[in-house]
Amino acid sequence: LLDVYRNVGSTHRRNVHISVGRAYRRNGDYGNAVGQFGKAVDIQRSIAHDDFRFLTEEQRSKLWELDKTRINSIFALNTGSRHHSEAISGLLYDVALLNKGLLLQASINLAEVVNNSGDEALKKKFSDFALLKQELAAKGEEETRESEQMEQEIVAQARKYGDFMDYVNITWRDVKGAMDHNDVAIEFVSSEYAGVCTYSAEVLRKDMDSPVHIKLFSIPVSGKSQLHAGNGRYSPTILQKLWSRELLEMLPEGGDVYFVPVGELYNIGIEYIPLADGVRMSDRYRMHRLSSTREIVSSHKNSAVHSCTLFGGLNYDTSLSDMELYAYASRMRGGKSFSFTPDNLSGYTSWGYLPGTVEEVNSISGTLAGSGYKVTAFTGSEGVEETFKALSGSRTPIIHIATHGFYLPNKGDALENSGLVFAGANNFWNAAKGGGEMDFDDGILTAKEISYLNLQGTDLGVMSACQTGLGEVTGEGVFGLQRAFKKAGVQTLLMSLWEVDDEATRIMMSEF
Repeated sequence: LLDVYRNVGSTHRRNVHISVGRAYRRNGDYGNAVGQFGKAVDIQRSIAHDDFRFLTEEQRSKLWELDKTRINSIFALNTGSRHHSEAISGLLYDVALLNKGLLLQASINLAEVVNNSGDEALKKKFSDFALLKQELAAKGEEETRESEQMEQEIVAQARKYGDFMDYVNITWRDVKGAMDHNDVAIEFVSSEYAGVCTYSAEVLRKDMDSPVHIKLFSIPVSGKSQLHAGNGRYSPTILQKLWSRELLEMLPEGGDVYFVPVGELYNIGIEYIPLADGVRMSDRYRMHRLSSTREIVSSHKNSAVHSCTLFGGLNYDTSLSDMELYAYASRMRGGKSFSFTPDNLSGYTSWGYLPGTVEEVNSISGTLAGSGYKVTAFTGSEGVEETFKALSGSRTPIIHIATHGFYLPNKGDALENSGLVFAGANNFWNAAKGGGEMDFDDGILTAKEISYLNLQGTDLGVMSACQTGLGEVTGEGVFGLQRAFKKAGVQTLLMSLWEVDDEATRIMMSEF
C-alpha cells in the first residue's frame, strides 16, 4: 500500500487517507481516524487552491462534484459524543470552512481581483463576459465556446493580480484570531450515515484552545422534512434540541453569535427561536447568519457613500411599448432576450398589483432623504428589468426591491426558476400570453441573470417579497436568489422564507 501511495497523484493519496480514516472510524478509533482525515483535508486544500486557479466556473463545479462526496464523508465524525470532542471538533470545523460556499467564494474573489486590478482592458473583458452570460441566461441557453474562451482568458490574466483561491487555507485558528472576546462562531454540521442524519454544532470562542463539538440530535434521513413545521413555526425537534442547554452555556449573554446553517437549517429561521423562558435567540444575542465563518477573517468595510435605489409599486401590466421605452431609457447595452417559459406553469397565472409597495418606497425614500441619502426610486412602469440591471457596476450601497418574488421547486435549475418580478412581467409570465424574440427584457429577472451582475459595493440588499430566501439546499448553501445576490457581490441580505402580507410588510420594512 505504501509503495502504491508513493507513486500516485494527490487525488489518489487523498482517497487512501479517507478510506483508512473510515476504517478507523467504524472501529471507534476516532484519534487515528482524525489523523487520516486531516491529511486528506490538507491534500484537498492543495487540490482546490492549485487547480481551481486555472479553471472556469463550470470546470470548478465539475471537479468539486467529483471530490465533494468523499470529503463530505468526513462529516460522519460528528456522530461521536462529547467524549471525542477534542479529537474531532477542530477537523470538523476546518472541513466546514473548506466545504461551505467553496465555489461561491471562488467566483466572488475572482470578480474582486479583476475589479481591483487596475487593468482596464481586463475589467472591460470581464464586463463583456458578464453581459454575454446574462444574455445566455435570459435566453435559457448554455455555455458557448465564445463565453468559455472569454472566461479562460479572464482567469489566466487575473492570476497576475491576486490569488482568488487563497481563502481555502483559512482554518479555525485564523477565525479565532479574528474574533473579539465576546464573539462565538458556530459551524453547524450534518452527516448522513447508515440511514440516520446527525446534526452537531462545532463551537469556537476566543478563549478556547480548540473548537468544541456538541452533538445535537439525530433523525432518520427519510424524516428530515419533519424539521419544517410550516411558515413561521418550529418543529418540536428544532425547538427543544437545536439550541440545547449545553450549547447555550457556551454563549455569553448579549454576545455576538456568528453561525452558519447546514442542510434543512438553511430554510428555518433558527436565529429567532423562542427559548424556554419565552425570550427569542435574537433578543438575547446579536445573531449573524453567514455563508461561512471564514467571513470573520475577511470582513468588508461598509461603503462611505450614502445612496439608495428602490423599486416598488410596479405595474406588472405595463404595455410592451412602454416596456421598450423604459428599457432603452436605462441605457443598457442591447441584447436579444426571450420570455420566461419554465415547464408546466399551471396554477401560475399573472401577478397582481401590490399597493403597499408604493407606500413602502415613498416612506423609505422620505426617511433616507431626511438622513442625507441620495435616493432613486422606480415605480409604476419605470421599474422594468433593465433599470435594475443598470445598477451593475454602480456600487449602490443599498438596493431595496418591493415586488413579487418566486421560487418554483422541482422545475430544474433553481437559479433559473427563482427570481423577482418587474414591470410588464404579465406580458410574458405564461408562455400562452406572449413569447418570441424581442429587443428588451421580459420583466422576469431570474437568479441566474442576477448572478452575473456586478453588485460589489452594495452593503445591503432588501428583497421585500415572498419566498426570496428559498431555494435548493446543497452543501454549497442555498441555490436561489440569495446565492445569486451573494455571487454578484452584495454583502448583507434581508430576505423572506415564506409568503408575506403586503400591508404587514410595508409596515415592517418602513420601520426597518
